Amino acid sequence: MPGDMRFMARNPLKRKLLFIGLAGLFCAPGCCAPPPYRAHPEFDTRVKQIRTVSLMPPVVQVYEVFPSGVAELRDDWCALGEKSVEKAFVEEMKEKRYVVSTVRTDGPLGKDVQQIQALYKQVNKSVQLHSYGPQVFPEKANRFEYGVGSLEEVLAASGTDSVVFIMAFDRVSTRTPKTTMSVAVADTTGTILWYCVKASTGEHRLKDPLGSALLVEDILSSFPKRAK
Repeated sequence: MPGDMRFMARNPLKRKLLFIGLAGLFCAPGCCAPPPYRAHPEFDTRVKQIRTVSLMPPVVQVYEVFPSGVAELRDDWCALGEKSVEKAFVEEMKEKRYVVSTVRTDGPLGKDVQQIQALYKQVNKSVQLHSYGPQVFPEKANRFEYGVGSLEEVLAASGTDSVVFIMAFDRVSTRTPKTTMSVAVADTTGTILWYCVKASTGEHRLKDPLGSALLVEDILSSFPKRAK
């Protein structure tokens, strides 16, 4: 399959796999899944100011689980996953009429980017723990307000007005496969305006461009398309 192929929803194979994948997202016997995304109270107003997006380097961890139960972090699969997720995100956001650029850790702001990524990692844990569970704080679930501090310097250097963070985990296993991905959109103040996390059980291999594209498309389906 050509590397530059665009995996859009109109692709019959993609539609079929997306249907299969959705059936496994956030399923738990005997309960209803909560809405997968959270939005800042002022999201509807502030998202209209977003036109250009800086994508922080996606953090993708892919583990291979052997029959013995031992899990090994596969650096080669992680690298493939990062490329696949980045490509899928750029394509989906372009379809929504946003201009996307990528941020690199080896650039002039490399240290700042690394510090921001490290801070966001902690914020991401808090969001999932207190807004989704298991230790849900009602005020956090009902009024979504999180931030990572000012991003003005990074955004000024990149010429964009928002930052996107992506974190993903993939457990490749014949018995207990699981894939999770979260996407967060923050403005120049560092306020997280929109956050979504989804999971599946083996339908979205992140090292596979198609698997990454399916999951990214599903996550971003609830993010608004930019008005012309």
